[in-house]
Amino acid sequence: MEELFLKAENREGRGKGFARRLRRKGFIPAIMYGEGELLPLALDAKELRQALRTEAGENALMKLQVAGEESKNRTVMVRELQMDPIRGDLLHADLVRISMEKEVEVEVPIELIGKPKVLVLVAGALLSQMVNALKVRCLPVHIPKSFAVDVESLEIGEALHVSDIAIPTEVTVLNEPSESVASISVVAEEVVAAPVEVVAEGQAAAAAGDSPQGGEGKPPPEGGAEGSGGKEAKGGKGKGD
Repeated sequence: MEELFLKAENREGRGKGFARRLRRKGFIPAIMYGEGELLPLALDAKELRQALRTEAGENALMKLQVAGEESKNRTVMVRELQMDPIRGDLLHADLVRISMEKEVEVEVPIELIGKPKVLVLVAGALLSQMVNALKVRCLPVHIPKSFAVDVESLEIGEALHVSDIAIPTEVTVLNEPSESVASISVVAEEVVAAPVEVVAEGQAAAAAGDSPQGGEGKPPPEGGAEGSGGKEAKGGKGKGD
């Protein structure tokens, strides 16, 4: 296992202004706790990023070297990171001090290996990964880098579960064995509904087509029943006079 080192300084200041000054110098505020210690620190941001880019990722074990206390043997892991949501810069780190003789609980990523043949053969077939990492308990030296899961032989309707993953004997998985990790399903094609405006126009046009010609607000033709009745009424009035 590659031995990683992380430089740090004791930190006394607090607040946003102090944190900004630290970052301009290439450091970030941090806190280290565990094994009976609680220590505010300023970490070298570049070294921390480099450690997290190794194969161990966020489960990297690092030798913490605090200025003036280099003789102290502290092994730490990252417990939590705060990142700038836009720029992706490191803002703050929580470190936990660990003992190499005591088990720790960490999350280990799951890596899907291979491409199911059914994805090419069946239209709409989709591979879904429901669990991205397993929570495990083991000694720090036995923390796996990842769990490889072969999905090449998966068929439609099938799923791989936690119980299907090969786990080293030194590692205890805390997830439920029946939990689904990956599966193959078929996504039905969506039927696009016609816009409401188009449907309304179609209905209106159909209604207009069923109406008698000339029935939209046009007066009845002269000489019709209504016209004749009017003339008879006028003539009858004249006789009465």
